[in-house]
Amino acid sequence: MCNSRSFKINFSITYLYFFIYIIIFSNLFTINSNSLTMGNNRIDGSEFGQSISVSNNNILIEEYNNTNVFNTTIKDQLSNQSIPIVNRFGKFVPITGNVKELYKFFRALKGSRTNKIRIAHYGDSILLGDVITENLRQNFQRKFNGDGIGFLSIVPDDIRMKRTISQTFSYDWERGSLSKGNPKRFPIGISGLTARAKSNSWIKLKTTKFMKTSRTFKTARIFYSGANSSSSIEYSLGGSKFKIVKLKSSRNINQLILTSFQNVLTLEIKFRGAKGVFFYGISLENGNGIYVDNFPLTGNSGVSLTKIKKQTLKDFNKLMNYKLIIIKFGYNASELS
Repeated sequence: MCNSRSFKINFSITYLYFFIYIIIFSNLFTINSNSLTMGNNRIDGSEFGQSISVSNNNILIEEYNNTNVFNTTIKDQLSNQSIPIVNRFGKFVPITGNVKELYKFFRALKGSRTNKIRIAHYGDSILLGDVITENLRQNFQRKFNGDGIGFLSIVPDDIRMKRTISQTFSYDWERGSLSKGNPKRFPIGISGLTARAKSNSWIKLKTTKFMKTSRTFKTARIFYSGANSSSSIEYSLGGSKFKIVKLKSSRNINQLILTSFQNVLTLEIKFRGAKGVFFYGISLENGNGIYVDNFPLTGNSGVSLTKIKKQTLKDFNKLMNYKLIIIKFGYNASELS
C-alpha cells in the first residue's frame, strides 16, 4: 500500500498524432474492486483512485487512496453534482487547456454498441503485466460493452507478469524497442516495440479467466509492414487446422484480420513464410465496444514517444481510430525537472 503524494497533472486529449492526454504522478496506489460509472459528463473511477468531473469550462480530478473505500457505494450516477466518497484523501485539481476535447470522447462512448471505441494507455513500469489497464478495461467494457484484451506486442517485455493472457514465442525474433534499444533501426510501432520474423519464428496466445471480459475472442488483427508478394503466415484459431494466408505488400502498415465463427481461447502463428517482415502486434477482439490497449515502456519518461514516426502514428490511427489517449509516467518523468 502506498500513500498519496503531491504530483503534477497535465492533460490534453485528441487524436493520436495531435495532442496527448497526460497524467504524471509520483507513486502507486492500491487497486480495489469498485466501479467505474459515467453520466452527464462525469466519470467516477474508484477502481483506479480517481474521479473526473467535467463542467462548462473546467475539469476537476480528485485523487484519493481508495484502500478505505472498498464498500463505498456511488449514488446519483446521472447527476452533474460531485458525489461524496468516504475516507477520501487529496483535493480537487483544476486542469487548464482545451478541456472541450473530452466531449469528443464522451460522445464516442454513446456509440460503443455499434462501433469499436479504443483507448491507448501508455506508461512506464507501473503498467507492466497489464496492471491497472486490466481493471480499467474491464470496467469500461462492463459499462459500455466490449469483449477482448485488445493490442498485444509480439515479443513483450512483461510476458511473465501478465495475468490476462498466456503468451509464448520463439527466441529467434529480432527486436527494436524504445526502452531496450534499437541498434538495427527497425521501424518502431505504436507500442514502442517491433519484432522482425525469421524462418522459424512463432508465437502462441491463450486467454485466461482472470478478467471476465477478456476470456475469449473471435477476431485477431495482425499489424505488420515490409512484406513482399510471396510473404505469408500459417495460423490456427482455437486449435483448428493450420491455414496459410498471404500478406499484403505495402510501404505503409497493414493489418491481416483472422476470424472465427465461434469464441476461441487460443491463437498460434508460424512465420516460416514471413522472414524479414516487421510485426508490430496483434489485437484480440470480440465485436463492438470498448478496447483499452496496454502500452508499457520500462524505465521511460515518455519523451521517447516522439521517436515514433509521424507516418506510423497516422497509419495506426487510421486502423485503430483511438478516441482517448492516456499517458502516465512517474519517477522517470520527475527526473527531467
